[in-house]
Amino acid sequence: MKPVAERVNPVIGQFKLAGYWPSVENLNHRALSLTDVLAIRCEYEHAVNTRVILQFYTAMRFILFSDLQAKEGTARCFTDPATPLQRWRVRKFYAWLYAKAEELQVDGVIDAGDTTDRRDAISLPTIDAILAANARFGDTFQCNIKVQGNHDHHVRDGSIHNGEMFNRDYTVVADKVTTLKLKDGTKIVCAPYDEDVQRLADQLKAASDPKAICIGHFQVVGAIMGGSAAQTGVPLDALKGYATTLLGHVHKPHTVRGGKTGSVHYIGSPFQQDFGEAGELKRVALVDTATAEFEWIEVVGFPTYREVLLKDFLRLKSAHPEDRFRVRVSSVQEAAQVAGAPCGLQAEPVFQPIAQPAQRKAEVWNLEQAVRAWVSDHPFDSYQHPRKTDADVLSNDDLVELGLALLS
Repeated sequence: MKPVAERVNPVIGQFKLAGYWPSVENLNHRALSLTDVLAIRCEYEHAVNTRVILQFYTAMRFILFSDLQAKEGTARCFTDPATPLQRWRVRKFYAWLYAKAEELQVDGVIDAGDTTDRRDAISLPTIDAILAANARFGDTFQCNIKVQGNHDHHVRDGSIHNGEMFNRDYTVVADKVTTLKLKDGTKIVCAPYDEDVQRLADQLKAASDPKAICIGHFQVVGAIMGGSAAQTGVPLDALKGYATTLLGHVHKPHTVRGGKTGSVHYIGSPFQQDFGEAGELKRVALVDTATAEFEWIEVVGFPTYREVLLKDFLRLKSAHPEDRFRVRVSSVQEAAQVAGAPCGLQAEPVFQPIAQPAQRKAEVWNLEQAVRAWVSDHPFDSYQHPRKTDADVLSNDDLVELGLALLS
């Protein structure tokens, strides 16, 4: 696709010389498409006005991501120790996203928040990486939307934020729930982070529409945070009036199922950020406003974090050059084996003796007691196998019930 700037900049130059506003009417005779006409008006102001552009469309497709957390960080690339790992991953992801958006021929990109990580200051290399990507998206795609997250705010109330970095190439939604409308009446409701959960819930209810797509950055009750379901946040009832709800804020890709109140889908971070995200399969969403439906697109080719047993690590002959490993060991001798393994330079030994099940005195159990004892000795989170990203977390009672059903 030829960048918009190459098509419209010559015309923009003429209008700048003439010194008047390029209206749709006085552009019609130039045999330009409606998209180019709108682009000229937007570029003339040095900002893409998505609110204007959306009014001329009846159906659009967006590629949606969240929680990039761009920063320098302390980790360095194994392959180039002078380069911060996070900066390298951010640039790599933006290149992957642009190529995927071109391949799918989308109309725009939606960033659902937390593009940057640090609230106090953003480093110059991080700014450079983001602005370069923004310009590329802005010159190619007409309707880009940026929903602000909590890490995009310098202060908690959101009065100072990083939105100026995006204003030229995105419509930035920063301070309140905002509805963007298409020509056919379809709505995209954008909900930036708000520390006042009740105010946010009230605004979401007021803006709801059974055909609307809600895209936001906030926590809902039941979201998986730190391995357990959150007891606080926006209640699912506030979102039941939407056709589809896609959110940023929680890095774990998963679905919070609300029964009659509908489901909420967390996009998750686009690549594993640290060992807290080990085993998670990462993704972005392709959203179609015509149907209010979406599909997941797996993000591949990025380094992963893995926690493994020594015997499994020693069997590894190769890995992605930027993969990180934590290897469970129980002695200094085992730690030395980690260092000498083929992937030893990418690993750190973690001294963690393997816990043995507690000894129980002999007693007679029924089937349920036996299954419950087994579940107690084999907690769900101890397994290292990758799980599907939208799987519900099973409690011990759930596992017992499943075990009894299989054994009956």
